[in-house]
Amino acid sequence: TGTSLANGDTLNFIPDYSYSLSANYDIRWFGRHDGFMRVDYSEKGKAKYYLRDLGLVDESEVVNLLNLRIGATYRSLDVAVSGENLLGDDDQMNPSVVGFYARPRPRTFGLSATYTF
Repeated sequence: TGTSLANGDTLNFIPDYSYSLSANYDIRWFGRHDGFMRVDYSEKGKAKYYLRDLGLVDESEVVNLLNLRIGATYRSLDVAVSGENLLGDDDQMNPSVVGFYARPRPRTFGLSATYTF
């Protein structure tokens, strides 16, 4: 019987590397209202998938994601605007050996309001 991996192959679906960075910053809007800002960045390196018995080897792309959220707090109300995948990265996130693959969520913008009582 054959094997799906050969000596020296990486594990299937495990990226070469991955990391993420995030920062939170408290601000004052107009000197009166509490505010906040959060930025997140992550990068995932290439990942491979091997099915050597079938002669298949595939590799994903490097994926970079940048997210931002900015808001203000007034008494019990939080209002924020946000953006996800601001770089617009749509590269393949995982190997597509079996004919399907995942991509990051498209660039998305949002508005949220939260009232605490």
